[in-house]
Amino acid sequence: MPEYRYLTAAQTGSYVWKSASASSAASLERELLSAEVLVLDLEAADGAPQAIRGRGKDAEKLLFLEQLETAFFSGMPLTRALDIALVSMPKGKFKTALESTRGEVFNGVSFSHAISRWPEIFDGTERALIGAGEEAGIMAESLQQINVSLRRSMEMSQRIGSLLLYPKIVGVVLVLVLVVLLGFTLPRFEGIFASSNVPLPWITQQLLGLSRWVGQHPVVSSCGLAVCSWFVWAVPFLIRGTAGIHKRLFLIPVLGAVFKKNLSCSFCRTFSQLLAANIPMLQALQYCREISWNIFYRECIAEACLRINAGRPFANALAPLGLILGEDVVGMLNFGEKSGAISKILTPLTQRMDHDLNLLVDRLKPTLEAGVTVGISLVVGTIILAAVLPVFDMVRVFAP
Repeated sequence: MPEYRYLTAAQTGSYVWKSASASSAASLERELLSAEVLVLDLEAADGAPQAIRGRGKDAEKLLFLEQLETAFFSGMPLTRALDIALVSMPKGKFKTALESTRGEVFNGVSFSHAISRWPEIFDGTERALIGAGEEAGIMAESLQQINVSLRRSMEMSQRIGSLLLYPKIVGVVLVLVLVVLLGFTLPRFEGIFASSNVPLPWITQQLLGLSRWVGQHPVVSSCGLAVCSWFVWAVPFLIRGTAGIHKRLFLIPVLGAVFKKNLSCSFCRTFSQLLAANIPMLQALQYCREISWNIFYRECIAEACLRINAGRPFANALAPLGLILGEDVVGMLNFGEKSGAISKILTPLTQRMDHDLNLLVDRLKPTLEAGVTVGISLVVGTIILAAVLPVFDMVRVFAP
């Protein structure tokens, strides 16, 4: 039988990859669910464990799915649409996956099954919606839903990325400014201060000592500059790869609210689409796991799946998600489940949350820029103050 790997939470609080054999990934997930095992990620054991995948949203995939949507609305056969899409697709992994998918579809394999061989490109949610569209004969509508979700997620990712770009650039510039001040500017003042025999303030002594160290160790200082600049730029990737701090991301002032609101919008939109496609609630929750790489979010989803599988009430099952989604969203989900119209309730809720998220990001940008400016002013101002304070003492000493 095929070998699979799954990521789960250990008793020590860490996260470990384990291996298991099963006839399919779906059957293994059902077995693990029955054994009350938290499943945070699951993949074929055909290489080294990958980093937790987010949703594979990129321009190539969106272009391809938009072409397919147009083809199905116009009544074009799937194989013909795939041939046309292949012609305009640049070389790369996506085109390789598309060529493989086209060959399997040509041999009679369903499109949803063919793309399931490429989970790093098409996530579970997309495969589920496409599969439901194939069974119900509404592929155009299913692709339309996927494309709306992809466009919205890409737009928000770009807005949040541009929001964080300013602090990154300013952080790198600040490191360069500090090197110039400590390595070239302050040493010029040191000779003047030494000849005046004026007692130096404590802060000036510390900065001059640091300046001398930088001048005596140019290689180490240059390496430190490179490391600091790289660290400022690589913070998002370091955060993503450090599972232990994923929960704390939601507790960061201001930015944590953006992370939670963005994830809540993505969850509600995806959950609503899956339920509208008549996918069972438990399976829909499992697919929603893939909308984020955040380990804490995935652990909450896995815990909710275990509770639903154990027959607990829906409100109790979603309790672990309260910290991320918010109690109001969990309450709306509970009301929708009891009224039997959860997908209809989630649609306007998602629209309202999208609007709130846009307002939050718009308000955050000037606040973040002001905070970064104040921080830079404090650092540079402290260095300037340390250089200027002894001058006043020198004036008093040499004044007639």
